[in-house]
Amino acid sequence: MKDLPLVDFDDTEVSHESKESQPACFQRIPLRDALTREASWIALGMVEIGKLHDKLLCGSSIKDDDALAALGLRYDEGSGPITNASLCNAIRNHYRRIKDHRLPANDRLQRNIDMLGQVLRFDEIDRLALRIAFVVNSAPCFGDFCEVCDIKMPQLLCNRPRGRKISNVRLAHAFAATGRLRRAGFFDRENCEFESNPLKLQKWVVQGLRSHDFEPIQLVRRIVKVGPAPKLVAEDFGHIADRDLVVRYINDALTRKRKGANVLIHGQTGTGKTEFVRELARSLGVRLYEVPSEDEDGDPISGPRRFQAFSICQRLLSGSKDEILLFDEVEDVFPS
Repeated sequence: MKDLPLVDFDDTEVSHESKESQPACFQRIPLRDALTREASWIALGMVEIGKLHDKLLCGSSIKDDDALAALGLRYDEGSGPITNASLCNAIRNHYRRIKDHRLPANDRLQRNIDMLGQVLRFDEIDRLALRIAFVVNSAPCFGDFCEVCDIKMPQLLCNRPRGRKISNVRLAHAFAATGRLRRAGFFDRENCEFESNPLKLQKWVVQGLRSHDFEPIQLVRRIVKVGPAPKLVAEDFGHIADRDLVVRYINDALTRKRKGANVLIHGQTGTGKTEFVRELARSLGVRLYEVPSEDEDGDPISGPRRFQAFSICQRLLSGSKDEILLFDEVEDVFPS
């Protein structure tokens, strides 16, 4: 079906008028899926409630076509010049068309968020905040829209799925630096003020929640790395008198699913602490995960981000009988 103009023509003979005398015409961009529709609805609400229409304009032209596309609209180049009034009218009409959009009761995304939220003990507000962040991250051009409109956190909280009786103050706390989502390292940066999309999620979060067969444990493999096989054997650590005690302690903790079971291993650099842990994991017959100190590009990961990874993996691995977690170079987080 051909897209219809969102600004009505009062003169049926408009085709005989000059372009300058014609009203601007905007067309709806077909929304390819429910998530794109939801993201457009959120963006439209930001513009309407935040009165951001003028930020999309540069004189009588659209400042950035991609920013307008995030709203689900495009300007018809063959129509008249754009005014603030014509743009407001088009956005308002489009917003009204999809304002009654409601979330599917049991869609896959919500199921994945609820599964993750249950493990990480996210409340309803955290889960709603995560859904909003995921939706806008999945929408094409949303970063362009945020940058052009200079979107800050208050505007992001103005519009959300109808039927959710949650105050903006509570939702703002979920997005804040002290909220569970940021402390868990779900967002791209630790700072809440960005030049573009302020809700940019880490890739591993988006990829995990998008999975058709999502399991919270999948996120562990995206956050940390699987420890390699040890190069040494138990006999190489015969000089460590407490080795058998550590083996029994860890084995008992795994069997009983004990909380707070931690072992601190200290020693000079190069004495084999990491190899000792890898050999312990092999002896116990468990999988070892290691919190990395470098990212995929070989750049060092900051202490706070490493601790975020450690913290979230502790929760994701809680209750596991065959997995342990190694946090090497702990002085990165607790400098002397």
